[in-house]
Amino acid sequence: MKKIYIAFILLLTSCTSSDSLEIKIVTVENTLNNKGVSLLITNLSSETYTYGSMYHLEHKDNGRWAEMETINDCYFTAELRSLEPHRTVKRDFMWDYCYGELEDGTYRLAFEMEDVTLYHEIVIK
Repeated sequence: MKKIYIAFILLLTSCTSSDSLEIKIVTVENTLNNKGVSLLITNLSSETYTYGSMYHLEHKDNGRWAEMETINDCYFTAELRSLEPHRTVKRDFMWDYCYGELEDGTYRLAFEMEDVTLYHEIVIK
């Protein structure tokens, strides 16, 4: 199994007291393919949320989610980004280097925002 590395390690304290975030995630039309996807992430709250670049993919197999193994060592930068209240950001996820081209199936993209893991399900046909 290949490993995922982070360029720098940051020690952060979450400023939110909620276990869930008021976030809406949608796939940008005509961007999903077996190599990547673009998402629009909207902050529906009155708080500023922070996030980084790290993510992973999971595959649904017989009704259960399993984290996928990477095919290469993957590195993520350690910048900390902010999503202001009632704003939307477009994030591009290109997984072909880390995971290869995905076969047909159901997957979910997982990434953290304010120490909460967010999931976005995608179907490759």
